[in-house]
This record gives sequence, structure tokens and C-alpha cells, in this order.
Amino acid sequence: MADMAKLKSCGACHEGDVAFTVNANCGRCHKSTKDITFDIPDIGSVAFSHEIHLGMYKCDDCHNQVFATGVSRKSFTMAEMEKGKSCGACHDGKSAFTASANCGKCHPVKDITFTDDARFSHTKHLDMYKCADCHSKLFVAGPDNKRRSMADMEKGQSCGACHEGNTGFSVKGDCDKCHKSTMEIAFNVPATGVTYFSHAFHIGMYKCADCHNGIFTTGASAKRYTMGDMEQGKSCGSCHDSKTAFSVKDACQKCHPVKEIQFKESGASFSHKFHLGLYPCNDCHTKLFIPGKGNRRVSMPEMEKGKSCGACHDSSTAFTVTGSCNKCHNVTKAVKYELPEKTGSVLFSHKLHLSKGYNCGDCHNGIILAGVGRKPLKMKDMEEGKSCGACHGAAMAFSVKDAASCGRCHGGRTGDIPSFQEGSAPQF
Repeated sequence: MADMAKLKSCGACHEGDVAFTVNANCGRCHKSTKDITFDIPDIGSVAFSHEIHLGMYKCDDCHNQVFATGVSRKSFTMAEMEKGKSCGACHDGKSAFTASANCGKCHPVKDITFTDDARFSHTKHLDMYKCADCHSKLFVAGPDNKRRSMADMEKGQSCGACHEGNTGFSVKGDCDKCHKSTMEIAFNVPATGVTYFSHAFHIGMYKCADCHNGIFTTGASAKRYTMGDMEQGKSCGSCHDSKTAFSVKDACQKCHPVKEIQFKESGASFSHKFHLGLYPCNDCHTKLFIPGKGNRRVSMPEMEKGKSCGACHDSSTAFTVTGSCNKCHNVTKAVKYELPEKTGSVLFSHKLHLSKGYNCGDCHNGIILAGVGRKPLKMKDMEEGKSCGACHGAAMAFSVKDAASCGRCHGGRTGDIPSFQEGSAPQF
């Protein structure tokens, strides 16, 4: 159009004498107008409505004096508009609202929700400030903007530039003015399992600023503390000192999930609930037991030497691991020894032997080692009095040397094969 205004193309005739000029009368050729969308990086789409403006102005009020069209069109910055160029020619606060404010009338502004349910209201802030007060000195709009931690804000960055207690409320307190809800936090602690922290419970007694950010820094600056650190007054330990609140040195189950442990292979069970009634967690963890994947299974012979459970179960502090097996192994099971088909596999019944009046300690661990310490023995060894042969070779039971009794243990052979019913607790 600028070229035509210089008598090129249609402008050779449409110069006002031969025919109507191209500098006006736009509607004679342009039979319809359209709303124009400007896609502005980092800010969003800005829509310009010809229809609204044509209700007040003629085309040549703007074209091509204020706005050149087509390939000659030039884009202007907000700073240039504030100096009277482009939209600023009319939007000067006199002819129309000023381009220096009222940004939301052209630019899409939205309320922003950040992680942890923190809210920022453009609408509220635009009632008091101009966009340029924040953008781009404090905030770079769009993907180039850098997220700031609460610790950064306390040093005057980001929101903290105004929210320092004078211009606006301080970011060091009044957390609920931005964070519209609190969240329950789950710490996945490898050693003990998922540990929960309840904001809802603590907010019933304290203000956010009692903890943040003096005791706990949030976001990227957050630091994890060990139980040892807490026992020295850091993190949760600053209040949980047995004076202000229960001590982190005990009452572990109030935060950490404790569970009853069932050892599948041996049928043994361990009750955290029972032991916590007598001892604090750190009596065992991690001096005797390392919770989680780092824990090592210990055999019964090792326990008899004072390791693991045997550190206390020594007959002085508590019943010995050498006997009283049923106090932990409350479910016995039949043990199957896989042997070649021509021999027949052997099924050993704990229940049958316990019904004959024997105690666990009669066999374990003097005659038979349990768990990882167990050693397989041959029939020749048994005939020499080892393993089963310790009893089955004397007058108290049939002999392992008696060929007629082989079927009593080896399935598929002659003799009386007992019917084993395992799974219940032994009775003494």
C-alpha cells in the first residue's frame, strides 16, 4: 500500500483525481476487515480488532500514517509505543487508555499456579503496578525465566524485591498469602520406608515462619538431615527435643512406619511393636541391624555367638536363641530334600517330631544346623551317628541302617510313610 501511495500499481490511477485515492476509501477494495493476532514471544498472543476501531475511526486515520501495511509493516516495542509510535499515537491516556498501563486490555494476563500450590495474581498486581515494574527486570516472561527458591527471595530476588516487609508483606512469613494450601510430604527413606510429614497437623499449632526458612529451607535449597543431625537439634530435632515435643531419640514409630516382619524361609516372625515397648529404635538400629537393602541375614550359629538377635537373646537379657525356638519360629514347616527318583525324596516333619516330646533345642543347633549354616550329609554319615543318625541308630527310634525302614523317610519305598500335616504352631 505504501508503494501504491507513491503512484505504483493501482496508485497510478487511484491518486484522487482519476479515481479515489489509495490513501483512504479502503472499504472500496477491502470488502472485509479481520482481527489481527500478533504472536509475541514470551508474552502470548495479542489480538487487534478492526471492527472495534472502525466504529470510531476511518481506515486512513491509521493507514498508512501510523501503521504501514503489508511488507512495509514494522513492529514496534512497548517502549516505542510509550513514546507515541504505533498504538501509542492514540493510546496516550488522552485519546484512549495509555499504553504505559492497562496492559491486560491487550495482552493476555493470567493467574499463575506454581508447584506447592503457590498462586500469583496478575490481575491484583496490575491494579497497583505496571508490567514494566516487574518485566523484565525481575521476571523474564516465558521459558527463559528462572525459578527462585524461597531462600533466594529472602535475599531480595524475584518476589522478594518487593515482598521484604516494607513495600509488601515479607516472604519470610505469611506463607499462606501465596501458598493457598499445604501438602502432606512423603519422604522416601531407603532405610526405614516412607515417612510422612503433616503440614495440616503442625499448622494447627505453629505458623509457617516458625519453621520456614530458619529451620527448613524449601525447594531447590532444601537439605536432608540424618537422625544423628536431628538428635543434635537440627531439622525436626529443633522442636522434637522431649521438651517442646517428643524426642527424635525415641517414639520413632510416630513418624516412621514400623511393621511386623515375617521371614518366609524360616517361618520366624519379628514384632517391632513388642520390642518398641521395651527399647528405643537406636538400641538395635543401626548397631545390630541396618534397615533396608544393606541388612545382612545372619544364621542361627552366628546368633549363638552374639550377633544380630543373639546380642540380647543370650539367656541373660532375654531368652536364648539356643532354645525356645518356638517363641520366634511360631510356624514350623515340613522340609523336603530332593533326591534322585530311584532313591525317593525325603520329607522331614517338624510337627511329627515335636509331637514325640522333643524340643527345638534337642536338634538345633547341636545336631542339625539351620539356615545358611546347614550342611547336607550322606546316609553313610548318618550311619556313623551324624544328623538324623544321632537318634535313628539308637534305641529311641528306628535305625537308619535298617533297610526295612527306608520307606519311613524315602517316599515310594516300602514301609510306613507318615502323613504330614504342617503349618500350625507347635504345642509344648
